[in-house]
Parts: sequence; structure tokens; C-alpha cells
Amino acid sequence: MDLKSYTRGFVALSLFISFSSQVYSIGGRTPLAGSFSKKHTIFQAAPDTLDKPANVFPGDHNPAHHEEEVEEEGMHIASDHTPAHKIILEETEIRDLDNIRNSPDDLSEQGFHIPRMDIHIDGGAFVTDKKNFLKALIKIDGGGYYPDMTDSVWIRGRGNSTWNADNPHDKNPYRLKFREKVSPFGLEKGKNWILLTNKQRHSMMANAIGMKAARLVRVQAANHIIPIDLFINGEYRGNYNFTEKVGLADNSVKLADQSRAALLELDTYFDETHKFHSNLYNLPVNIKDHHFRKGEKAAMLDYIQTGFDQLCFALQNEGKISHLVDVDQLARYLMVNELIGNYEIMHPKSLFLYKEDFTSPDSKFVFGPIWDLNWTFGYEQDRDYGTADPKIDFWNAPAHFENKRFINDLLFKDRSVYQAYCKVWADFMENHLQELLDYCDVYYQYTKDSFLKNADKWSDGKDYRTVAQNMKNWLERRAHHIYSRLSSQPPSQGKTSTTGSIKAYEAPANRGNVTYTLQGIRIKDQKQGTYSELTPGIYIVGGVKIAVTNR
Repeated sequence: MDLKSYTRGFVALSLFISFSSQVYSIGGRTPLAGSFSKKHTIFQAAPDTLDKPANVFPGDHNPAHHEEEVEEEGMHIASDHTPAHKIILEETEIRDLDNIRNSPDDLSEQGFHIPRMDIHIDGGAFVTDKKNFLKALIKIDGGGYYPDMTDSVWIRGRGNSTWNADNPHDKNPYRLKFREKVSPFGLEKGKNWILLTNKQRHSMMANAIGMKAARLVRVQAANHIIPIDLFINGEYRGNYNFTEKVGLADNSVKLADQSRAALLELDTYFDETHKFHSNLYNLPVNIKDHHFRKGEKAAMLDYIQTGFDQLCFALQNEGKISHLVDVDQLARYLMVNELIGNYEIMHPKSLFLYKEDFTSPDSKFVFGPIWDLNWTFGYEQDRDYGTADPKIDFWNAPAHFENKRFINDLLFKDRSVYQAYCKVWADFMENHLQELLDYCDVYYQYTKDSFLKNADKWSDGKDYRTVAQNMKNWLERRAHHIYSRLSSQPPSQGKTSTTGSIKAYEAPANRGNVTYTLQGIRIKDQKQGTYSELTPGIYIVGGVKIAVTNR
């Protein structure tokens, strides 16, 4: 369907809303006294929330006198916040530019522009930390393509390396929290949302294109990226990405029963309340989100650690994990990360996986959602996007990536995973590659004016036509390169041996010793059993997979 068709549908929906909309209180579904006149289509929020002093509450604050509780990443926070208004709109179809086809170069000629988000914090306060939520009013102008919205919200800072604690007025990322589930931009309803800053030079398309790839490949709970112009207290803050907050929630990892589920994050920041290191691979495992029943937390934490250690043991010692892992989803997860060159998962950083029921032997680990894509598209190699060699071997990662053995084993140890991975690649090349390449053009055309505006404030955004073309060319060349070098079966592994300070798989003596990377690039010839000249990584020597690692 083309954009004009969606426009006609949206106009019709808007007309319907204008004759039926009422204002509801956030605490219930009873209409407030003043319903909108049938002749009026402009929604105006009550101004009293902007006149009161800033309402602040810390993330660990739980005063006994508050009556209503708000979920907060596995625990609860409380607030006496009672928004003065809430506007309920009809459900709309999810839109994230996926449906724009054959559009003209200048989308503004069709009346579309990038959405504008205004956040007015009570008392004119500003976000200065990652702990205290501030009460605010949020208004969204959908730009003619997405639905408008007005509501009350809480806002605070977020992020690790992207959060500048020394300068709160830097281009910082934010966390948004609503009392009730809402569907901004027509997305799946949820309470928790994120504003990504993309402050690295040339990074303002990386998350959008990477997440688009994840959705095309159908990685579990893949995020949607909505580009916006953000204003806080009337001040322009730059081009941001609005997206779902990763967690156990309807707008992210949606489960029928969350009481025995948990979302895990492998991340070297290792900063969650509940965390552990795995017995094998020494992985930093953070229990990112959970909603355990009262009195079951201790038992569930034991189930989680035991279950993850069981996965690591089966992977390292048995090479069979299909009884423990959703193989199809693992293949999709690994394929997308390889395509976009996301080495973050090899640190590891932002590697998410979850299990719906850690007490059930039939419940399997599911890898995903994909997250944190600012160091992709060759940025790891060249500190830019789409300019590095697209033939770079993802599986032959540098030695400082401490998680690379675990990631390599996930793909190559269990043959069923590798076979599923090849099927995912075949489907992507036949059905989705061109759509992803087209999306690079569509996203740039839709956001180019916003990029230029961002450049005026943050000095990044004037050369994104080149950035978009570089990323598009890089993706096309990389996809064809990887796909052309896939084999029907993963390379077989020989016996483990040790040579000096290098641990490797020994190639049989009757094989040749020509050495290749996993992508088929010839390196050099090796003498039998000597690998000291090779940097740590994965190689094919004499037709056998060789894992060279620091001992």
C-alpha cells in the first residue's frame, strides 16, 4: 500500500475520532464532565499540570502513604501523581515508515513531516540524573503520518556511555513512563518507552536501519524506531529516536504469564541488583527484568542461574543445545548481528535473552531483542558508518572481545543452529534484502530536514545523503559476500590440543594446511600444528575449523 492510501485511511479515522472523543481521567474509564463538542477537532490539555511545582520521586522511593504503585523493572515505586487529563484515541495500525513505497523525493510535498514531541516538565525543571522521575506533559504532533497524542508522563535520564552526567543539557537519552499503557505513534500499547540520542557522528540512521533488519528477519520482539524532533520546555533538543523499552511487557517481550519468566542481559556493566557470572565462559549475566510471585524470588533466582549454567555446559561440552534454545530465533538473532556487524554482543554488551518459565524443562531460551546498534555498519573498524570493508569476518573478532567464543559456539557447535541460520539467510536474500536497501533511502528522505536542524544545534546532520548511500552500499555488498560463502554444513571440528601459549583444534595430518577465514579468505599456509603466528580467532586449516584463542 502506498503512502497516499494510508493518508486517506488516517483522515477517515481522524474524522471518526473528532465525533466520538472524550476526555478520561487516568485513574479510571469514567468520562470527565466536559466532553469535546462534535464540531471541535483540536485537543487541548488542561494547563494546571504545568503550573504546579516539579513533582520528583526517586527510583527506590516507596513511601507508605501513597495509594497507587507503578511497576519499575522488577520492583515497585510509588507516586501520588494524578494527571489532570488523558485523551483516549482509537487503536491505529502500527506504522514505522515500513509502508511507504514509491514516494517522491520530497515527502513534505505530500504534507508529511517528521513528528514533533514536546515535553513540558512541571515547574520548568530539567532532567539532571538517571534516578529521579519528573512529572511532565507530553504532546506529540504526528506530522500527518502518525496519530497525534497528548498525555501526562514521567521522565528521567537513562543510558550508560551516552549519558553525560557532567552536562545535563548535553544531547542525553531519556526514559519515559506512563501510568497506563499507551500507544504512541500507533505502536503496541505499553507504559515504558525510550528516547535514543544517537549522539555519535553519523549515527542517526544506525538504530533505524538495524532495527528494520531485525523486523524483516523477524527477530523476537524487534523494536520500532520513530524519528522525532524533541523539544523540552520549549527548547529544541535535536533529532531523537522514540522506541520501546526492552523488557517483559506488552510492547516488548510479550508473555502470557510473566511470573516465572526473566529477561537476562549479558553485559560487562554488570550493574543490576541480581546478577552472576556463569560457571563456563565466565559470562556476566544480569537479571534485567522479572515479575516473580511474592515469596518465590529466591527460588526463581536459583532456577535462573542453574538454567543458564546448564545451557553453557551443553554448548561447551556436548555441542547440542536444541533442547534448551529456540533454534529458529537464535539463528535469526545471529544472522542480523552478523549482517550489521554488531560486535557489541561479543564484549558482551546488550545481549538479551529470556525464558518464559525457568521452572519448566520444556521452556526454552529465546535470544532477543536486539539492542544498542550505534557501533554497527563498520563503525567498529572505521569509526564511521558504511565506509569500512564490508567483507570483514564477523566470526574472526579481535582478541579483546571476551565473549566471542560463546557467540561462535552458539552458531557452529550445534548443526541444527547452523542449518537454521543458512535458511534465514536464504529467505532474507530472496525476500527482504531489497526492502532493507529501499528503507535506507526512505528513512533518509523522511528525516533529512530533521538531520539538518540537528546539525545547527549539535554539528551532525549535514552530510546524511552520503551516509545513507554508504550504509546502503555497505549492506548490499556485505549481504552478497556473506551469502556467497555459506556452506550447507558447519565445518567439522577435530580434537583439542595445546601448542605453547595457544589453544587450538588440531588438523588431521593427512589434510592440506592452507588457512582461510570463515568467510573463505585465504590467509597463508601453516606448518602442521603450529598456529602461533595467527591472531586469536576462527580459521579453516586443511578443511577443519581451528579455534585459536589466548590461553
